[in-house]
Amino acid sequence: GPVLGTTVVVENKGGAAGSATGTNPDGTITGGLDGVAYTNGAPVTSPGITTEYGLNSTIDSLVIVTDPNVGTLGTPMEIKLGGSTLNFTNVSGFDIPSSVTAAANNTAVTSGSAYAVLTVGTTTGLYRINLVDGVATSLGAVASASGISGLAVSR
Repeated sequence: GPVLGTTVVVENKGGAAGSATGTNPDGTITGGLDGVAYTNGAPVTSPGITTEYGLNSTIDSLVIVTDPNVGTLGTPMEIKLGGSTLNFTNVSGFDIPSSVTAAANNTAVTSGSAYAVLTVGTTTGLYRINLVDGVATSLGAVASASGISGLAVSR
């Protein structure tokens, strides 16, 4: 992981991958994503392994970024709530607990859920999204969601 006092480039929309010494910024994501989160948040469990998941409100889907360095997306998985498509229009936060792990880079997990703050209609709420099948569970409305711009979860 990053060492205190060092600079880590997370995203650089202005340059090509590897264009700056010591950096390898992710490529532009084709199709766009409203929120991204990573598996394997506890580096001691699986050092060097992670999978980037994204949410796309245009197609109400969960997707794996299969090659973050060039922005390639995998097949979208429609997010469902009660058997119907969860039509969300905004993602205010998205995170995956550090205990959710992928066996290899850029591959799907076999179990685990992510959490997201989503706007559905006029209501913003907290949702748990199963990363294997895309089934969402509403965990309740979020009061005064206008100030929410991120979400972080623990294990």
